[in-house]
Formats: sequence, C-alpha cells, structure tokens
Amino acid sequence: MDTTEERPPTKRSTSIQSINAVALVAAVFLALIATITLARLFNERNAMEESHVRYEQCNEAAHELMVASDFLTTEVQLYVLTGNEEYLNSYLSEVLYDKNRDYAIETIHAHLENDDARSKLDMAFNRSNSLAETEMYAMRLVAQANGMPQMPQALADVALSEQDAALEPEAMRELARTLVMGEEYQKNKGLIVQNVNECTSQLIVTLQDQEELSGKKFDSLLAVLLVIVILLVIIVALAFVANYLLVVRPARVHALAISNNDPLPPEGSKELQSVVDSYNRMYEENHQRTLLLQHEAETDPLTGLLNRGSYTRLIEHHGNDIALVLIDVDLFKEVNDNFGHDVGDEVLKSVANIIADNFRTTDYACRIGGDEFAVIMTEMHDVSRGVIERKLFAIASDLRVAGRRLPRVTLSSGIALSNELGPDEDIFKAADKALYQAKHRGRNCYAFYSDDLRGPAEDEA
Repeated sequence: MDTTEERPPTKRSTSIQSINAVALVAAVFLALIATITLARLFNERNAMEESHVRYEQCNEAAHELMVASDFLTTEVQLYVLTGNEEYLNSYLSEVLYDKNRDYAIETIHAHLENDDARSKLDMAFNRSNSLAETEMYAMRLVAQANGMPQMPQALADVALSEQDAALEPEAMRELARTLVMGEEYQKNKGLIVQNVNECTSQLIVTLQDQEELSGKKFDSLLAVLLVIVILLVIIVALAFVANYLLVVRPARVHALAISNNDPLPPEGSKELQSVVDSYNRMYEENHQRTLLLQHEAETDPLTGLLNRGSYTRLIEHHGNDIALVLIDVDLFKEVNDNFGHDVGDEVLKSVANIIADNFRTTDYACRIGGDEFAVIMTEMHDVSRGVIERKLFAIASDLRVAGRRLPRVTLSSGIALSNELGPDEDIFKAADKALYQAKHRGRNCYAFYSDDLRGPAEDEA
C-alpha cells in the first residue's frame, strides 16, 4: 500500500531579495552615504577587534609558552629524581615533535609590533633554549649513570665533558639534580617569566592606545550615521512590511505545521519556499523511514509474521467476535537437534508461509514464541468451526508437500471462539487449554475449547 502523502504544489512567489533590492535602489543616495559611513565604522571596529584578537592570541600563546616550559621542567626534574624513562620520553616528545613552546613563540612574535617587546620575547626564548640545553645535559648524565642500554638519538648526541663523564653514577645523578633544580636554574626560569610578562604588559599598553584612538573615531562616525538612519526609516519600514508578509507570517504558519508534524504549506517568499521544498522532501523521507521502523518493530524478523508485541496489541483491540488459533510445531526440538538450527529456521519460515497463505487477509498471523504461532481471526459472523477445520486440513496438506524438500513436521492446534466464552474467561487461556488437549492426544491434531478432540488433521484431510 502506498503511504506516500501528496505534497501541496509550490506556489509561485516573489523573491524577498528582489523586493529589498528595489527598496535599496529607491534610497540609493542615502544608502551610499550610509555605506561609506558604515564602512568606516566597520574599519574602526575591525581595527579594535584585530588589536584585541592579537592580544588574546599573544596572551594565550604566552600562557602556552609558560605551560610548555613548566611541563618540560617538571618532566626533566621527575626523570632526574626517579630515572623513570617515561618522563624522558615525554620530555623528548614535547621538544622534538609537539613543539608547543616553539609554536607559542612564533605566534607571539608574529603579532608584536613593538621592537622592545620583541626583544623581551627573544630574550625569553634564548633563555628557554639555554635551559633546554641544560636539561638535555642533565638527562644525559642520568641516562649515563643508569646505564641506559639504548638512548634516544637526541640524547645520545649530547656530549659529556671528560670531567663529567669520569664521575661515578651517583655523582652524575647529583650533578644532574643540581643543574635542573639549583638556584641558577630557578633564576633563569624566573627571568623567562619576567621577560614574558614584560612583553605582555607592553602589548596591553599598545592595545589600549589603539582602542582609545579607534573609539574617538567610532563616536564621530556614529553621530553621522544617526542622521542617515533617520532618513532611512521610511525605506526600512517598507522593507519590514515586505519581510513580514513574505517571511515572518509564513514562518509562523510553518512553525505551527512543524509542531503538528505536518508538511509545510507552500507560503512565503521564493527563498522560503525553497526551504519548504527541502523540508517537505525530508519530511516524506522520514515518514517512509518511520513506517519501515514501525514495520520492523511489529514483525518477526525470521518469518515476517507479526511478533508477540503486535499480537498483544491486536488481542486488546479486537476483544469481541474473534477466534484465536494457537499452533505449535510438534517435536520441533528434534528438527534442530537432527538437522541443525539453519534447517530449523527454514522449517519455521515454511510453516509461517503456509499458515499465512491459508488464512484471510483480515486475519492476523503471528509468531509468539520459538515454534509457537497464533492466528487472530476477525469478522467471525461468516466463519464457522467447519471453515476453521478446513483451513487446518489445508495447512496439514501443504506441510506434506513442503516435507519433500524440508524435514516433515506436523502441527498441534488449539482453537477458542470469543462468542463461546464466558464473560470472565480469557481467550488465550482457553485456546492454550485446547492446544494442551491436542498435544495430550498425541499431537498432529486440533481441538476446540470445551469440545471433544477430533482425529489427527492429517488423517481427515
């Protein structure tokens, strides 16, 4: 059944862009003056923003520089103290590959305009490089003292002095600790921080001067723009009306349609209708996906019949004037044990197809368990017990034919009719009792609730 909803045809509409263009032409003289003024305003604003962005980038880079420097200090000190090669590898990874310190220096240097600030930054960078050499030397001492079998190439390239190379291992470690934890090392670290802070301070002063000058120009241009805005009010009002009629009002209609989960009506400007077309296409595709998901949620993936959840909902919905036929595959476990589960699945699919083919389109065939099936027969005013019996005989006959290519199986069935039940009786329990009676008689037969058992369906077919 085709469930695709027919979308309303798109109406031809005016482009809001064209309307705005006409309004702009009508006010071209005022717009030209406003454009020039706005351009200057934007230039001043951009100048302030660029100054601020440069400051933010430099400030962030300065922070990253200090973080990277502190990280290297921490890693080298931990390596010197513990000899754990993990800290050595972390240090070398930062210096040789990540290079956060170098990138931070490059970022700051690229944005600075003050020569004095650049000089301070260069001093910090040079001191940082000098400390890096000291740190590498200290780690080389520790690696030598610990007898590292295979040093990283960057560490192996560090040459020890003859005097230091002749030291005992513990003396090497002590010298390494002095190099990276002594007063001279801490002093150089402090000078780096000082140089970076001085560079940042000068950057702030430059930024403040630029912002103050740009602010004065900005204020004067705003005064000019205010006069122009008053003259443009009428044109803006006309444009507002056009936008309301072609954009705002249709958008409200569309919002209501979306809240009601309906397709969008073809209203509004040409641009808005383009959005409407796209939305309606997605709406239709989503509707089809929803139907597919609903089908998957309601059906058994192996047999294609309705699943247990669908059965429960249908029983609740069709409470009166129905017949319930419960069907079990006899000794199905032996099929799985003797032929394997793949063959067992094929048997179940064959049984499901035969059941579905022999009942009406108004009946609901369900798989409610492993080898358990149920058929809810509706509109029972024209259906008698004999009709149900003939259907069961036809199923048994079809199973014999199917048994030529698959392991032959038989079915046991229990039937209950709602119009034969008492007000407090449950139709499923009634049909289940009838099914139990059929199995008790030896399977391959059927039984009606509260009725005597009939002979095997196979014999009577």
